[in-house]
Amino acid sequence: MVCHVSKLDRYSVAFPWNTPKKAVNPYLDPTEFAPESALSNLITLYAADNEQEQLRREALSDEVWERYFFNESRDPVQREIEQDRLISHAKMACEQQRVNPDLVIIADVSAMPAHISKPLQELVKYFHSLGRTKAYSRYLRETIRPCLERLERVRDSQVSASFRFMASHDGLEGLLVLPEMNQDQVKRLSTLVAAHMSMCLDSACGDLFVSDDVKPEEIRQAWERVAA
Repeated sequence: MVCHVSKLDRYSVAFPWNTPKKAVNPYLDPTEFAPESALSNLITLYAADNEQEQLRREALSDEVWERYFFNESRDPVQREIEQDRLISHAKMACEQQRVNPDLVIIADVSAMPAHISKPLQELVKYFHSLGRTKAYSRYLRETIRPCLERLERVRDSQVSASFRFMASHDGLEGLLVLPEMNQDQVKRLSTLVAAHMSMCLDSACGDLFVSDDVKPEEIRQAWERVAA
């Protein structure tokens, strides 16, 4: 039997580039289908970087939306929900204080300035940790409450009518909450008070400064008017 080989088949065998190519399945052998290269790695890194940048932009956009648009000050529905939550919380606190009067004392302690509330809160926490409910309640009512009432009486006695009048001027209302201020706020307030006192002194002594024969008694009276 004689096999006839076509001329095309003879050329295919003679030249290697004409040999049949091996079929490649990219799902079974991805390394052979797409070998790694510097360019492919660069493209992969670029795509990953773009994905991270897109996620960052989306997070920033969500933050901007939450801060400037979706809040109780701009969204009526959100504002109503927040108000309902605050009212519900206040009602619950009032009900708890009605059932347990000791909670009123604890709330009054928390409302005090930090330099007063922190030491008292440490004492309250210590007595509460003892686990003696009656002794803890008696300590709140017989020690902490009188202490708060005494502080309130001292504060009211120190704030005279002239002091309140000075605090009524624009920028000087901080005098009424002076113990609650930090160092920078006290410095700023002292500058404002000094400027206010200087203006009052100029107003009271304006006529005295134009005369050369001013008596010490007149200067003292001018200072008393400013101090009053």
